[in-house]
Amino acid sequence: MATTEYNEVFEDAADSSTVRTIHRVRANSTIMHLNKIMVANRGEIPIRIFRTAHELSLQTVAIYSHEDRLSMHRQKADEAYEIGKRGQYTPVQAYLAIDEIIKIAVEHNVNMIHPGKQPLRLSQSVVAFGSRS
Repeated sequence: MATTEYNEVFEDAADSSTVRTIHRVRANSTIMHLNKIMVANRGEIPIRIFRTAHELSLQTVAIYSHEDRLSMHRQKADEAYEIGKRGQYTPVQAYLAIDEIIKIAVEHNVNMIHPGKQPLRLSQSVVAFGSRS
């Protein structure tokens, strides 16, 4: 795959001494400082998100209930953490335990939380988590 040079994309790099590849520009962009994403869901949705995250060179974190400990989404993530203790939550309640999810994210240096297909309440809490970082 041929790389396009910086001056072919950005007009301010007409001088040959400042020629850089697009890949170098992307690596230095602000968004690349976000490198770890957690998906607060189970099933097919986190698997798809993890696949895309890996294509973007992001580290991935899964959360799971005790009953989902053998689930595929846990296997596809770089890291996986159980929510609560055995029997503390039902499989559905575990993914709605917002305080636990945010606690795990903070403990493991997660930069982003994707709520998956969760209710609005979790999405609003994730926004609050982002504003604390």
